[in-house]
Amino acid sequence: MHYEKIAEIAINKRWIKSSAISPARSIYNAVYADIKKGNSRFLLDNRTGRISLAKWEGRQVILKIEEHNEQTKKKLLDLLKKMNPAQFEKFIAEVLLPGIGFEDCYATQVTKDEGIDARGRLSIMDAVYINVGVQIKRWNSQVVSSSEIRTFRGSLKPHEQGLFITTGYFTTNARKEAIKREASHIINLIDGEKLVDILTTMDWGEEERGIRIEKRNLIILDEEYFKNYGD
Repeated sequence: MHYEKIAEIAINKRWIKSSAISPARSIYNAVYADIKKGNSRFLLDNRTGRISLAKWEGRQVILKIEEHNEQTKKKLLDLLKKMNPAQFEKFIAEVLLPGIGFEDCYATQVTKDEGIDARGRLSIMDAVYINVGVQIKRWNSQVVSSSEIRTFRGSLKPHEQGLFITTGYFTTNARKEAIKREASHIINLIDGEKLVDILTTMDWGEEERGIRIEKRNLIILDEEYFKNYGD
């Protein structure tokens, strides 16, 4: 059943009380968090918003799907790390950013990026538009430090928001620096783990063949797509 329908029934029957702006979204987030912890009672189809009980699907099958998906995510991150840096920047600008709601996205010229690897305009409900400058680091294991966050911030235009994407991860100080209130720009962060989560839940559309989600939320990865992207 769709999470909005679940919320409607629960509120009408007075099973729950909520002061949230969107009780349905709160239920969705709670179920998603429970699933992320592992061994959850629930199944969530991110494409349709359908929530079901795992025991109805057969626990052994669910465990195998979860194990398969975890291995697939690790393989996907490894493929991203092996991309040519310029190819990876192109992939982020052409596939990831449009997939999460950006318009007019493009990768900047490598020799003239001045610290910005891509730019785009985030569209919210076709009513609010936010210009975003993106820093993209295709790294194997390197961490992003607070100094790199400050350098990136200095490259942004006054009217831009910042988004830093890496296949590595951010230090604790880098995360603190990114949300520093007195700074000129708040920097949004996507590390390797979050990047893979986004790619395996977003709508790829009919033309893309890199990832597809089959019955019971089984993730299927087309390795050749990522190996040959941009060729």
